[in-house]
Formats: sequence, structure tokens, C-alpha cells
Amino acid sequence: MRLSSIISRWGQQMGFDIRRYPTRLLRNRSQLLQTQGIDLILDVGANKGQYAQELRSIGYQGEIYSFEPLAEAYGILANAAAKDPLWKVFNYGLGLSEETISINVASNLASSSILEFEPSHKSAAPNIGYLRKESISIKALDEVAPSLKLDGRKVFLKIDTQGYEEKVLKGASNTLQNHITGLQIELSLTPVYTGEWLYEDIILHLKQYGYELYSMEPGLCDENTGRMLQFDGVFFRSKED
Repeated sequence: MRLSSIISRWGQQMGFDIRRYPTRLLRNRSQLLQTQGIDLILDVGANKGQYAQELRSIGYQGEIYSFEPLAEAYGILANAAAKDPLWKVFNYGLGLSEETISINVASNLASSSILEFEPSHKSAAPNIGYLRKESISIKALDEVAPSLKLDGRKVFLKIDTQGYEEKVLKGASNTLQNHITGLQIELSLTPVYTGEWLYEDIILHLKQYGYELYSMEPGLCDENTGRMLQFDGVFFRSKED
């Protein structure tokens, strides 16, 4: 077995995907977090805890608050976080306002979404489909922020909500304005989930709050065509703000 295959398999066992985040990209993200002095990360759309585990693997030692509404994924997440005193977990999703809503549960859990798949997703990941619906709790970040005690912190907001990013951002306007130093957010180059904001929409929205794009990490790609469908954008405040 090739060394790269061994490393990739080890990474998957540890909860992160070496193939998606090559060493150089992880190193760049780690450097950005250190340079910006980040001491709290809000992990929105935590799934099983892969992102938080990845953060620990690149040396981040600060607090992590993970939000995951799916029952099965949350159970795995809570078990992983139980061994880490600086990692807190919350069994609800974030959106525009407090409500109970139905989510489509995907066969791999990670692709679960409140929105429907577009043909581009089905082409890129034909083996992934929706299995059932589940009722979940949603809250706005602005509503829960006071209980999170964000004042005086250097907060980094990660959003990976399968097309629901618009609602998360609109429910976090005050928090973005007053508490968030930087973000990492999944951006779609073409519709992957029905009705989602595309990358231009999110970049323009964040620019209103003084954020600029610092880095990009490749995401979902259609191996049939070679077209990249999604990437992660890393944003921080403009120097003049």
C-alpha cells in the first residue's frame, strides 16, 4: 500500500479527510487562526465532529462550540467531544430564527440538508441520497450569542450547512457585526442545493460587514467532468475595519 493511501486511511479513522485538505492547506489555515489570535471557534454544521478533530490535528488548542441538529450525528459528536474539556456541543442547528423544521437525512449524514439536491449534486455523488426526514430544532445565532459569552473573544465562525448558509448568516447579523473575527464557509460555484445562495451572494453579503476573502480550500468536485462545484472560503476583517 502506498504511503499516501496509508496516511489517507489514518486520517479518515481520526475523523478528517487528508484528500480534501492537503497538508499545505491545513498549514495555511492553522497560520491564519494563529495570526488572528482566534481563541473560540463556532462549528456550525458539525456533523460527527470531523472539523473540530481536524482543528486539534493542526494544533488549535482553544475552545470549540459545535452545533449539530441531527440525532444520529449528534450522538457521535457528543461522544467525541466528551474527551475534550474545551469542546462543547449543542443539539440544534442555526438559521434565521427559532423554529422546528424538517431536514432530509442523507445516507452519509454529512450531505443532509433542509434543501433538496440539485442535479449537479446527484451527478457528482450518485451514491448519496436522502433516506428519510427528521424534525430538528433551529435557532438564530443572534438569539443564543448572549449565552455563549462572546464578548472579548476572538471568534471564528465555521458554517457548513448544505445550502442553508444564507439563513445562518441572516440570523447572525448582530453577531457578525460585533463578535466575529473571521469565518470559514462553504461556497457553491453552481447550485448544488435548491434555492441556496451562490458564492457571489455570500461574498457580497460578508463584504457589507467588512470581511474579505483570505484563503480558499477545494471542496466537492464532479469527477465525471472535473468541474469543482464547491469550495470553502476563509474570510477575515479588512485591514481598514
